[in-house]
Amino acid sequence: MKHAFFLVLLFIFFPVTVLHSSSPSISISQSIASTGSNSGVFSLHSPLFDGRIGTSIPDFSASLIPEITTFAVSIHLGPYVSFFAGSLSFEGLPSRTRKLAFALSTPFHSPLTISSSNTVATASATETKNGAFEFKTDTVDAVIYSSRLQGIDKPTWALVSKTFYSSTADDDALKLSFFTGTKKLIPSTETSWFCEKPGLPETDVSISSTELIFHKGIFGGSVTGLMDIGRFRKPAGSFRTEGYIDQAPFLLSAGYFYSERQFVSLDGNDTTLLSRFFFAPLFYAKPSFLANSRISWGAIFYADSSVNPDFTGNNIQTLHGGTGIRIDSTTVGFLAQGMIVDDELDSECAVQLKNLVPKKLRASISGKASLIAPIDTGIKAKSEAIQSSVTFNPFSILKIEAKHSITFKNDWQSAVNKGNLGLAASFNAKKCEWEVSFDTSAESEKKTVQLTLSAAITLQ
Repeated sequence: MKHAFFLVLLFIFFPVTVLHSSSPSISISQSIASTGSNSGVFSLHSPLFDGRIGTSIPDFSASLIPEITTFAVSIHLGPYVSFFAGSLSFEGLPSRTRKLAFALSTPFHSPLTISSSNTVATASATETKNGAFEFKTDTVDAVIYSSRLQGIDKPTWALVSKTFYSSTADDDALKLSFFTGTKKLIPSTETSWFCEKPGLPETDVSISSTELIFHKGIFGGSVTGLMDIGRFRKPAGSFRTEGYIDQAPFLLSAGYFYSERQFVSLDGNDTTLLSRFFFAPLFYAKPSFLANSRISWGAIFYADSSVNPDFTGNNIQTLHGGTGIRIDSTTVGFLAQGMIVDDELDSECAVQLKNLVPKKLRASISGKASLIAPIDTGIKAKSEAIQSSVTFNPFSILKIEAKHSITFKNDWQSAVNKGNLGLAASFNAKKCEWEVSFDTSAESEKKTVQLTLSAAITLQ
């Protein structure tokens, strides 16, 4: 009875979907591995209803009855109203309330812009006790979301946003969003006398946010503010702001993030990053010597102020940065970049050759390396890896793919090889599409070989 609610919805809306939908589809896939595990997915898609059930048999020797590992369902009542249940994900402002600081992992920074996509979507995670309602139009988005059944410390929140478009310029717009959420904070079990934060009883905390995103001509930017309020605690806040100038072939962006030490995010995590300032120039062009191509050069520089874990009272100040070049075209893909974070250098180089035989053969190779350079030991390799793949489509119904990776350990003293070879055949009919694939993989360190057979069928 654990997932009885979803099964009831499935059997109620299945005949409604088939009878009243112009183009419903049913998809069933099954995968069996030589290790004894079995997994399957049943999904139903239509303009009115989307459902997905994931099952698994971890060990054939123990039981042949599949277990429901995940499920997700969305019901669409007209073009504007949707209900969601099961494994869900969300993006936009609710996602930023979990971690407001800028995520700066590459030198090719993209500033925050106005998005027209839905806030809530179905997912495939194992946490399925979630529910949501969303009302979405071209200019208005209203969401109510709750995962409290997943645990007493999980959040419930609501979002309302409105987008204002210019009547004189197609690209000029302004989006204003309001968010409010609540979650229960569980007291810490730490009892050491030197704990930085005093122990507090279990209590509810409310988190509110306001966000403004705009675009006007070549200028754009955003401002996001957060505040938490709860019993036994002083109200604390966090905010970030970002601005950019997009005048081809240059994109210049800069931003600043700040958080009070006592601030708690929607996930209930303590703040460790107190401030971050960044500056990111980007140059892009479309050269004539490569058809349908784009060349980008990017760089990023940022400074952080973080909490000192030694409780000395002095914040840790660090500088980071990186640069890279990227080429994208219909025949060639190239990437070379490096990022210095603390005392580590993460570098990556990748080459992709597309359509070597027109629409039939594709190859790629990439390498990653992480070097650490502490003052006392000098430069030392932390990890290195090389990956390669070849994809061949000799016929429209057949695809052959081979992959290989080698990971070096202990400063190049040992290596782990992984190989993969897959075959996939697909056939299309007027009302039916099915695919069969066979995959074999091997790993040198574990000295294992695994064979996997998969089949999928879609009925329309």
